[in-house]
Amino acid sequence: MGGLLLAAVALGALHMAAPDHWAPLAASLARRRYGRFALVAISALVGLTHGVLSVALALIAALAGAYVLPMAYIKYVSIALLAAVSVGVLIGAVRGGGSGIDVEGSAAVSVLPDPAAIPLVLASLALGNSYAFLVAATFVVSSAASLAFVMSLADAGLSRALRRVDPRYFDYVVAAVLALTALYVYLAP
Repeated sequence: MGGLLLAAVALGALHMAAPDHWAPLAASLARRRYGRFALVAISALVGLTHGVLSVALALIAALAGAYVLPMAYIKYVSIALLAAVSVGVLIGAVRGGGSGIDVEGSAAVSVLPDPAAIPLVLASLALGNSYAFLVAATFVVSSAASLAFVMSLADAGLSRALRRVDPRYFDYVVAAVLALTALYVYLAP
């Protein structure tokens, strides 16, 4: 059970550290010249909103799936989705797509829901609603804290160094976390 919580922390933190989440926000906030406290607070709020929307998308997918499949198959569907998303992220990274930085784009990109949360929420639902809520809350808090942390690093002058990190590396780690989560769900009783 603890493996899904660790996966929620890792997924929430890693995907918000990808440049496609923080770079547009950093560009937008830099133009407005906010102070450090406001920058961190806005970043945390954007990360929180992103996490909540990602969990909402996952719950919508779970409810839609419940009408198609019996609950007994949710564990296997979540394993298949975790594996499929992991392979998809890995293929995108190998092809060079990576997370891509669109600094000219809107900061709203940082808020859009992430479908990578879907298999995580599905896997946790198989263990009960209370545990699914805990996993979802962990993902949301991790997303908010990660974006606030990365934005404070960017504000401290580390944005150039962060931008030099190939976005594909984040994708490789996210793919590995999803694959390990699939293995954990498969081996869990």
